[in-house]
Amino acid sequence: ISPEAAAQMRQILAGVVTLTTTGAGDIAVGSVTTTGDVTLTAAAAITDTNGGTNNVSGAALTATAAGGIDLDTTVTSMSLTTTAAGAVTVDELNAVTLTVVTAANGPVTITAGGTMTLGGTVSITTDADANDISLTTTGGGAIAIGANDITTAAATIASTELDRLDGKDAALVDTNDSPAAGDVTGTSLRRAVWRSR
Repeated sequence: ISPEAAAQMRQILAGVVTLTTTGAGDIAVGSVTTTGDVTLTAAAAITDTNGGTNNVSGAALTATAAGGIDLDTTVTSMSLTTTAAGAVTVDELNAVTLTVVTAANGPVTITAGGTMTLGGTVSITTDADANDISLTTTGGGAIAIGANDITTAAATIASTELDRLDGKDAALVDTNDSPAAGDVTGTSLRRAVWRSR
């Protein structure tokens, strides 16, 4: 058996799912279910074809698109990257770790049914009024940040300001133990929105 075939066999046994398009093709996701990792790499957008029904169930999700990403997920962690204009919209059923989220030019909207942990940077490369970052937890989950940043393309906001968004005691947890400026960055409170409900 060749080394390539052996590597493919190990991926199959581990439940790894990899979908890739070339040219100008979207990945139109209905339902992908596995116990392993899922990698989606689209030459255009990654789209949701089943409305509010779950699109991806698995361990770690890695999604890269030359366009938008729109998914409903049940995964433990996710890395999301767009290399061209398009929104990043993900609705996660449970708690999730955001390993990295990088949007080229478009808003980022991620909702989780439990605690959302930032394992890496959440950023938007292009500075534009419509390019907001919105991270929302439902069901009482917190948004936990460590030594990682949330960035748009401009100045800094202290995480203490984000704690007071809409006059609520939002469940924003700074795991650096101090809500120092530089932990969370953005051009205004409107540009980096934190909610817990």
